[in-house]
Parts: sequence; structure tokens; C-alpha cells
Amino acid sequence: MGAERYAGYFMLVTALIIAVPVLVQIRAREADFRHTWAPVLFFLGLAATGGAFAFVPSDKQTSIAVAGVAAMLVSLLFAQAKVSR
Repeated sequence: MGAERYAGYFMLVTALIIAVPVLVQIRAREADFRHTWAPVLFFLGLAATGGAFAFVPSDKQTSIAVAGVAAMLVSLLFAQAKVSR
């Protein structure tokens, strides 16, 4: 159980590292939400997965973590589709 909690903390820190440049770009008006929604969705998925491992009891942990991973996969698919245009 302890290793899962530390993995969750690591995912939450990683989510913050992802969020900082995106928020800076939005604030500086270099990009708007239309162009940055895929990284924001990835951040939310990673934060949900990390939060599930760090703070949620194990009976509900799996479903929240799977939803977070699904959000990350969707964001990566749409980011890839946007790049290949």
C-alpha cells in the first residue's frame, strides 16, 4: 500500500510539472484553450490517477485510476490527430 501512495504522489507532482507551461502559455496569450485542451485533459487524467493512488481507499481506487488513464489516452489520441493534420 505504501508504494502505491508514493506512486500517486509522483503522478501528482508530474501533473503539476505538465500544468505549469500550459498555464503560462494561456496566461501570456500565446495559446488559447482551443489549442491547449489536450494537455489540460492529460493533466486532469494524470491528476485523477495520482489522486486515486495517493488518497482514495483501495475499493474505489481502481475505477478512478482507470478513468484517469482513459482521459490521458483520449488526450494523447486527439493531440496526435491535431499534429498529423
